[in-house]
Amino acid sequence: MKKINKIFKKYLEQLTEKFGLAFYHDPIMLTLISIFILLLIILIFVIVFRAQLGDVETPLLYNVISNVTSFGPWYYLYYDLFAIIAIGLLNLLIAWSLFDKERLLGYLLGLSNIILTIIMIQFVYNLTTLL
Repeated sequence: MKKINKIFKKYLEQLTEKFGLAFYHDPIMLTLISIFILLLIILIFVIVFRAQLGDVETPLLYNVISNVTSFGPWYYLYYDLFAIIAIGLLNLLIAWSLFDKERLLGYLLGLSNIILTIIMIQFVYNLTTLL
């Protein structure tokens, strides 16, 4: 058992050196990730409770000049959710890879996740008020 524990600690140290655990133990980054996850949950609630199910056409794009320019089924609003999750995960992956070298850039990428999610919540909420 001691031999297995020793091997485990050896590989754990190698992985820690290679990838670093500072990203996951940094309180600022944990706060940014937590806020991002909370905003994603809010976005899910906005889509679930504001979208009308059925054959009702849902506005998908809005333009100030010509008002609604694209309609589609209600489940197309979930594409916005999937897009923001993909962008957020990509930002977090880049922030994680650059965190040891450029900590400020990691914070900015985490903050950009929050800003993009807030914009998406406002976008989806405004689209669903047009129903």
